[in-house]
Amino acid sequence: MPRQRRNKFVQSPTDSQNHSLEPQQTFAPLQSEFIPLSGSHLIEASAGTGKTYNITRIYLRLLLEKGLSVENILVMTFTKAATEEIRGRIDEFLRQAFTHWDQWTQDVSNPLFYELGQKIPADKAKLALKLALLQLDDAAIFTIHGFCKRVLSQHAFASGVSFNAAMETDDQEYYLQTIQDLYRRLAAGEERQQEFALISQFWPSPEAFYQSFIGVCRARQNPKVETLDSKIDDLQRLIDRCLQSLSDNEPLIAEHLIDNKTGKARGERELEFSTLRQVLQLAGEGLKSGVASQEIHDFAIDLEIDFRFCGAGRLPKAKDKQDDKKALQFAFAPLYELKKVIDGFAQAMEKIQAYAYVAQYIDDIRVKVQMLKSDRQVLSFDDLIATLENALLSGSHRQFLLQQLRKQYPAALVDEFQDTDAGQFNILSSLYFNTDSEANSNSNSATNSNPNFEINSYTSGEPQHLEQETALYLIGDPKQAIYGFRGGDIFTYLQAASLVSNRWIMDTNWRSSAAMIHAYNVFFYGNALASQSRDVFGYSIAYQPVNAAPGADNDVLVVNGKDSAAMQGVHFNHSDTDISRGQLGKDFSQKMSTWLSNQISQLLLQGTIVDSIQNESRPVLPSDIAILVRDGGQASYVLAALQENNLDAVYKSERSNLLQHPICNALVDALKTIITPEDERRLYGTLAGPFFGFSPHQLQQLQQDERLWENLVQDLQALHQTWQKRGFMPMAMKLLHDYFPQQYQSELFGSRERMLTNCIHLFEILQGLSQQHRHPLQLISHFDYLCQNPQMVETELRLESDSDLIQVVTQHGSKGLEYPIVFVPFACIHKDPMKAGIRTREVLSAHNEQGDVEIALGANEALAKAMCDEQYAEDTRLLYVALTRAKLQCYLFSADFKDSAKSPLGRALDLVEGNYPDAWQQYATHCQHSVEISVIDADNLEPQVHQVNKPSNALQAAQFRGRIERDWWLTSFSGLTRGHRHYGLSDPDRLDANQMGQDIERITAIVKLPKGAKTGNLLHDILEHLDFSAPDAEWLANRLQNARLADDENVAQGLTDWLLACLTQPFHVADKSVCSLASLTKERALKELEFYFPVSSVKVQAISQYLQRFRGAFGADAAYSAMLPTRGDIQGMMHGFIDLVFEHEGKYYVCDYKSSYLGDHFENYDAKSLQQHMFDNFYDLQALIYSLALHRYLQTRIEDYSFEQHFGGAVYLYLRGMGQAPEEQLFASDNNSYGVYFNPLSEPWLMELDNLIAGQQECIEG
Repeated sequence: MPRQRRNKFVQSPTDSQNHSLEPQQTFAPLQSEFIPLSGSHLIEASAGTGKTYNITRIYLRLLLEKGLSVENILVMTFTKAATEEIRGRIDEFLRQAFTHWDQWTQDVSNPLFYELGQKIPADKAKLALKLALLQLDDAAIFTIHGFCKRVLSQHAFASGVSFNAAMETDDQEYYLQTIQDLYRRLAAGEERQQEFALISQFWPSPEAFYQSFIGVCRARQNPKVETLDSKIDDLQRLIDRCLQSLSDNEPLIAEHLIDNKTGKARGERELEFSTLRQVLQLAGEGLKSGVASQEIHDFAIDLEIDFRFCGAGRLPKAKDKQDDKKALQFAFAPLYELKKVIDGFAQAMEKIQAYAYVAQYIDDIRVKVQMLKSDRQVLSFDDLIATLENALLSGSHRQFLLQQLRKQYPAALVDEFQDTDAGQFNILSSLYFNTDSEANSNSNSATNSNPNFEINSYTSGEPQHLEQETALYLIGDPKQAIYGFRGGDIFTYLQAASLVSNRWIMDTNWRSSAAMIHAYNVFFYGNALASQSRDVFGYSIAYQPVNAAPGADNDVLVVNGKDSAAMQGVHFNHSDTDISRGQLGKDFSQKMSTWLSNQISQLLLQGTIVDSIQNESRPVLPSDIAILVRDGGQASYVLAALQENNLDAVYKSERSNLLQHPICNALVDALKTIITPEDERRLYGTLAGPFFGFSPHQLQQLQQDERLWENLVQDLQALHQTWQKRGFMPMAMKLLHDYFPQQYQSELFGSRERMLTNCIHLFEILQGLSQQHRHPLQLISHFDYLCQNPQMVETELRLESDSDLIQVVTQHGSKGLEYPIVFVPFACIHKDPMKAGIRTREVLSAHNEQGDVEIALGANEALAKAMCDEQYAEDTRLLYVALTRAKLQCYLFSADFKDSAKSPLGRALDLVEGNYPDAWQQYATHCQHSVEISVIDADNLEPQVHQVNKPSNALQAAQFRGRIERDWWLTSFSGLTRGHRHYGLSDPDRLDANQMGQDIERITAIVKLPKGAKTGNLLHDILEHLDFSAPDAEWLANRLQNARLADDENVAQGLTDWLLACLTQPFHVADKSVCSLASLTKERALKELEFYFPVSSVKVQAISQYLQRFRGAFGADAAYSAMLPTRGDIQGMMHGFIDLVFEHEGKYYVCDYKSSYLGDHFENYDAKSLQQHMFDNFYDLQALIYSLALHRYLQTRIEDYSFEQHFGGAVYLYLRGMGQAPEEQLFASDNNSYGVYFNPLSEPWLMELDNLIAGQQECIEG
């Protein structure tokens, strides 16, 4: 929807010749080296004339001549991609200027730099350029929304914006929430049941209401609604037209439908005709009667008319009677329309009433949405513009804000200005124009606070530009104003053009060949001898012929040994004379696409592009060819025809919503399976789907092998844990890496490349959603809702690849691009502006005769006509964009279709209905050798399978011959000890007799506790989520039961009691202080601390020798070989997760949980046994590495950190040895607690390891 406001500084269209540029407004050729650096300027940049080139030149002059910084020159365009392109081009040009300054300023043939060299000393210029390049990241290059956001952030107080306001790119959730609330209120209120019944009849859900009326809700104007009485008046006028048509065509009707019958049949026809006229007469009189309005409404609804007399089956069928058939169709057209109206009249009357109800709630929705945004302190894109516009036009700090912004941005270049709207231009005009009344603006603030208030003219009658203070350059091309559907307003451009002081035109095309330029000069201008161009673009937008650039004839397209004409007009004849059926539909568009693909085959086989200067040639490549279409429907015909001809193509404007793709439902199922892998029915369905791709044989194996089943469930549970611990994206990428099938092809999901593209895109969407929905079930539920309502999110499919393929692009998507060869196959097709797909538009929006935007719900004849006129004009401008993409050749197709004269091509050629060949011939007469016209018999077209020419020397993948350093890697404790067997996991042979005195249930549970990674992972997970100081026993028991570790309730209870006993078991730490897990509150425990620290080229041998000396410090028996299984050097990053870091009495400890099995009795877990197990499995090295990580961490977190004061040591908890000993035997004879290994780790040992890893200690030989 266009933004619904008039421009404050815009004259009414009656003063500016009804939305047009005044004929006397002339344009001077632009020379960027001489354009004034102050004042207001409109620069019309036709397609291919080097718009960005000139922007960079003006930018350079503002830097050097005006002495402005990059932060003072505002460059504004309308997309992020465009801002990055302009930033890159400015950067490139400034670097070239800095590098070549001395050379270029001496070159008289380079007027820009020669003039600059005369004015500015070289050292001063180079310094300015160097500073500009250093500061370019801070350059004021923005989209309009980016500019508004910057201003509102910097001047929050002056603009009346909350300091805490957040930006949201999409505010649809606020509208939807408000509409949902409206539906609830209507449904709950007894007095509003009729309203709710009517509204829900036509828009059954809030989502349907949103889709129909979101544009109206965002607009400022209140919509008009057709009245019931006006509907009756329309019906009455239609009946009068029917009677008049029957009267005017009575001889023709009698000849073909009555006089050709005899006897009884003739009498019946005469009676039918007479009855039809009488019924119509009575109906008309009934509607004109002065009875009460409700009675007329009832009369109209109950109206019945027999239309058999004029039925289509009675019209002439003979081939020689087709002209008479068309004449009868024309005579009966009002009756056909009347039949359609009467059939749906009752529903139409109900819908008018429903529109009336909708209209009265629009304001309510707008107010509540603004309240929601205000409460949450958020601004949408539209709010950014509206808020800044309001602040500059009527804000209480308006003068201060204007002064600050004019000082901050004394110069502005606005690119793609034809895509502006009134709100955006109000911002610019406030800054760079003023009126005599500006000084007195405060007196008008009360009036201007009304958002609908408009000033149609200046107090003085003319605008006064801040000529000496500022410079404003508006760069655009009204012929390329093609974005009305997303808010672009050509009328704002035309009206703004009347305000500027200077008008320039860029009249040299640097893109196309001279022949191509001549072809579209004639196409849009007409006869070169004419005094002015044809008005093909509407609203007196003149086409200014452009000149070919020097060297424009260097490249020539040669086909089959002959130069090929630049413009190829191709007309398709067909045998069906009844074009009223609008047969573009299917059959004929396929025929046109077939010829197109055949022609591309010929171009690829026989076409060459010749460089006449270099005397070189190359074959036409698929990537040289672009096919420009209006929408995905047209693209589908083209792509199917190309595929049938064995030609590869890519549709680069794919607009399908990804959330409508079948892969979404498969992903929902996969995520639910990861959360609950125990659901066998869903699991098997998921495994057979695209994310796992299990074959029937694999599924059968899974059903027969319980071990495979358990392993798979454990793997899925591990994915769930990864999701909970590290977030959605790590889990999703692991899912792809571990399970996504290597070979998978599906008609439903597409190729593997397509699936991977879609999956990664969906993962990015889910990662974004996970910021608001952190719990996995919430995230899945919300994503599932979006998949069921895909219209709520604009999520377009991404391309899988597009290199070296024929390009199929929408005409909108082609803007700014160029291709050697362009096909525009469907420009002869009329698209009814009143239709949205197959449905009639519910909302009409267009400019009225006064220049204001009006909105109507339902029928509105005047607004519908204005809307059609605006859309037809934009469609013609879109054709201009399409044709001017071509460098060497453009194919333009025509065929006789229904309403073809209203099509873009028909309007451009001034088509007389059904006479394309004559229109083409007239064009060719003026165009001479630049055009070639072909007439094709469409009935006999067949596809020609393209034979790919194999190059004589087969292509080979490029080989990398450089050297990659492979000694930098990410390692961990597990990586250092990989290949080493960890002992102590064997099953017990018997139950020790000494256990008989212990708690039998607890001991039985511990003995039955399975061994292996599954149990270890479960115990780690439980301890990670358990509150040690206040454990939830019920949660713990449920967690153990769900993990299926216990066969019966007694064992489950025994395991629960055992783990609770582990928490309370005391153990000694530093300074013989007694600690327990139960004593650790949440504030004193940090779980799963992840760390990275750098490792500088350490030899593994040096670490082994260090470890052996470390063990020797514990006694002679410990000093046995400690050679690590890893070989070579370690360089890169050390990475790991510490199970638990806790604080006790001011000291910090590393703690690790072990579920290793050393025996059934608690005495198997005394200090000596634990130390031996630590050494056997290199856990002492793990303790050292983790302790070093904690030491470095504490250095960054504790002010005045001291190792002696703050570092406690390493605690290893062997869980199977804990919680078993009787209370009187909690500590062994050496005063160590069973199942707990503690090492205080002295500072020298840790510092030596620190130095070793930092590369500061050489390997000690021996």
